[in-house]
Amino acid sequence: MAATAEKMASDLKALRAAPLAEPFDGPALLSGRASAVFFHEVLGHRLEGHRQRGEEEGQTFTKKVNQAILPDFLSVSDDPTRRTLDGVSLSGWYEYDDEGMPARRVDVIQNGILKDFLMSRMPIKNFASSNGHGRAQVGLMPTGRQAT
Repeated sequence: MAATAEKMASDLKALRAAPLAEPFDGPALLSGRASAVFFHEVLGHRLEGHRQRGEEEGQTFTKKVNQAILPDFLSVSDDPTRRTLDGVSLSGWYEYDDEGMPARRVDVIQNGILKDFLMSRMPIKNFASSNGHGRAQVGLMPTGRQAT
């Protein structure tokens, strides 16, 4: 155990001294359940509008609007009005977001091209209004979030 603890401490020191990594978008091969989690965490959160504002965020797609970010055979939408999928109830649906805006489907990527972000009432450059995705955790302000 002592050797393992020493190795972990050494690795931690090296990570703290390492330069910060730049955001990256590139190809990945995924399968099974991991692909859904990866999609939600890595792509989905990068499509939330509030993540385009601050420099502490990755801003991976801030300058990629109307550019290809996925292969042209892929399109991505977020639809909080959808209550079921293949007969299975979905837990993330809602009629109105936490800012009182009607929920609506947003086609964020069309044929591989980034078209939109998931927006609350907090504007970002070139996206001035909500598209019904203002969601809040208890005690926090609503931000543009994924529905499901």
